[in-house]
Amino acid sequence: MSAEDLLAAGKAYNQSGESAKAIEALKQAIELDPNRAEAHFEMGLALSRLERLEEATAPLARCLELAPDHVEAALLLGMTYDLLQRFDAAAAVYQQALARHPDDSRLLHQSGITQVMRGQVAPGIEILERADKAAEGKDAPLAGDLGYALLLARQFDKAIETLRRASALDPKEPDYPRNLAKACLAAEKYPCAEDALAALIALNPEDGEAHLQLGLARIRDRRYPAAEEALKNALRLLPDDPRGYFLLGTCQEARGALREAEASMKTALAKDPGFAPAKKWLAAPRPAKGKR
Repeated sequence: MSAEDLLAAGKAYNQSGESAKAIEALKQAIELDPNRAEAHFEMGLALSRLERLEEATAPLARCLELAPDHVEAALLLGMTYDLLQRFDAAAAVYQQALARHPDDSRLLHQSGITQVMRGQVAPGIEILERADKAAEGKDAPLAGDLGYALLLARQFDKAIETLRRASALDPKEPDYPRNLAKACLAAEKYPCAEDALAALIALNPEDGEAHLQLGLARIRDRRYPAAEEALKNALRLLPDDPRGYFLLGTCQEARGALREAEASMKTALAKDPGFAPAKKWLAAPRPAKGKR
């Protein structure tokens, strides 16, 4: 078979998910024609799908040497470096690719994520905002990542706006309402948090953490009976989580049921003897326990 035939076979194997067979065909193609960029790309793709990430970097880098405009190779190599936590190498790949394709929203998106992962949140946000603009605000994963970066940067109002847009673009992705709820709680916008958590629970009624956060949002909004309802659902799903018992005790204290509150705090400590909030509550002086 010719190098072209072997490359075609390797691509077909990759498309059908038969990565090991793709590697064998592509090895032969590269031996016959080592300067065929697409064969190196397909080899990197097959290796990455088999999670042989370190091995995948060499053929992808070689593809870019032969075809510097190959956007897919740049994206895959950069993401491979990210998975290997070699963020400086990933940033360099994206920078070189963006010099040739400055308005490519995919490259900008991945470049911004890399900056955030390496701790450069502010530059990451700037790049993600460029990506969002290039995508005309219609890319849900991009909006979700931008919203999360804004949350990390404590730009809560912008995070809320962006994550709401992400949720509207893809209502079935749970990460968007989850992060939206975090931003709303941090901004002390409790009805906003409750709406986001209700959407999250609608996606997965068995999400115990979502019920727990809903209870927290309602406590902060001083809606204690509604908070207790949410926390009972949380404890049904997370029976060993001390946070649920502590928050439930907080609600019980708010309605004057101090004996119930004390029992809940003791249960929290039984679940986790090192749980500091319950220890602090039990150690604090209080009026004589109520009858309830």
